Amino acid sequence: MKTKEITENNKLIAEFMGMKPSKIFGKYSISKDHCTCNEDTPDKAMNGFASIAKYNTSWDWLMPVVEEIEKLIFDDDIYYEVRQLGGTIVSIMNNDGDELIYIDNEDSRLKSAYRAVVEFIKWYNEERPTVRCNNCYWVGREDDLQIFVDMGENIGKEINYYKGCPNCKTDDYLMDI
Repeated sequence: MKTKEITENNKLIAEFMGMKPSKIFGKYSISKDHCTCNEDTPDKAMNGFASIAKYNTSWDWLMPVVEEIEKLIFDDDIYYEVRQLGGTIVSIMNNDGDELIYIDNEDSRLKSAYRAVVEFIKWYNEERPTVRCNNCYWVGREDDLQIFVDMGENIGKEINYYKGCPNCKTDDYLMDI
């Protein structure tokens, strides 16, 4: 892996883990385990931190990410398990047995696990729920909302459409998550 790719992947992992630069004495700072970056802007601080982060070289850094993945609950009942299948093979599966990520061509377990984590985070960022209905507790993505016709006060006038919860058939209880 090239340095630029490692930096981008480390940034992806840091963001997944909720790390953000904090403004301290007029500078933006981000730190973990004696790796600290202080810069003039949040982007520079995050990029600088990603360039020195050790997710790709240290189990001590990578294992909390694996544990965070295993804590995720998706669509109310789907969870993930990271498996070391022997040698350098790493698999990330959901509880239905669907294999989401399968890495077997790296030269060490750490590299395989790192690559599996990065691929999972990319997948998760595309697939994770973004909307919740606070009435029926349905969770999904914006694309999963259904289009309904507003039949309220506009009878005989302009037709209005809205996206709503597929169960409740309203947008009254929707919330971004």
